[in-house]
Amino acid sequence: MNKQFFISALLTLSAMVTSAQAGIVITGTRVIYPSDKEFVSVQLTNVGEQIALVQSWIDDKDIIADPTTTKAPFIVTPPITTIEASKGQSLRIIFNQKQKLASDRETLFWLNVLDVPAKPEQGKNYLQFAIRNRLKLFYRPTGLKIEQQQAFQKIEAQRTNNRLEINNPTPYYLNFAKSHLILKNGALSEIKNLSFIEPFSKQQFDVENLADAKSVQLSLIDDYGSLSTIEKQF
Repeated sequence: MNKQFFISALLTLSAMVTSAQAGIVITGTRVIYPSDKEFVSVQLTNVGEQIALVQSWIDDKDIIADPTTTKAPFIVTPPITTIEASKGQSLRIIFNQKQKLASDRETLFWLNVLDVPAKPEQGKNYLQFAIRNRLKLFYRPTGLKIEQQQAFQKIEAQRTNNRLEINNPTPYYLNFAKSHLILKNGALSEIKNLSFIEPFSKQQFDVENLADAKSVQLSLIDDYGSLSTIEKQF
């Protein structure tokens, strides 16, 4: 059976399995692709005890897209590879210069890494899973007017019609860890469903205890996976 067909056929199953079971570990929590680079590299490491078959591709926020249907303007090489136990492999991501992307803001794509473990020894009963990891890939134009850390400080938060509104007036995707309202009595109230906000966009949330809040505390994730926490007063 053709390897590419075999791996693609496992996508539906792999989407239901958590990445904690994977033998392949990806260095970093996201990929940044500066527009002036010919390519960027991503390091994979097989921390399992057996050889792994790996397929990689990029999608344009379509979670069901596979390597044969994706419309993302990127090439990943090698698209299919094997990685021995305790060994590594570098992926090279190349942008298709024929497609034009926004020059005044980031564009979000997703890097997919599908890990198919080796078949166990014959004669043993087994249940085999293919594991797919998805990491955000941000295509970042050069010449943006502000730096990422400056963008964090420009977030705006306000009450609008009894709902919390968070505004991102910057050219960056803002990615959040857990965030909270700080109530007048000092207690915290978690803001749910806040994952990321696109450039130059707003989101509104129904939040418990909004009327009792004096400020909102937001934890943002930078390019290196570190957290920056800011507080906005109402």
